[in-house]
Amino acid sequence: MLSRLAKATGTSLSIGTAAVMIIVALGISVGSVAGYVGGWVDNLLMRLVDIVLSLPALFIILALVSFWGGGSV
Repeated sequence: MLSRLAKATGTSLSIGTAAVMIIVALGISVGSVAGYVGGWVDNLLMRLVDIVLSLPALFIILALVSFWGGGSV
């Protein structure tokens, strides 16, 4: 039982680490483009980020599942 728990913990940690790395890379990319270009591109990207942050995570997950049909809601 302990070995199964240890293996599952390692898997969960690796998935969580990969998700954080993807989010960091995306955030650095968007922030770099917004900071380098500036002007209307900066305003557009920041408004898009504001929209994404205002949506609840559960709503996004439900929309993705219903779009790709990976399971029943």
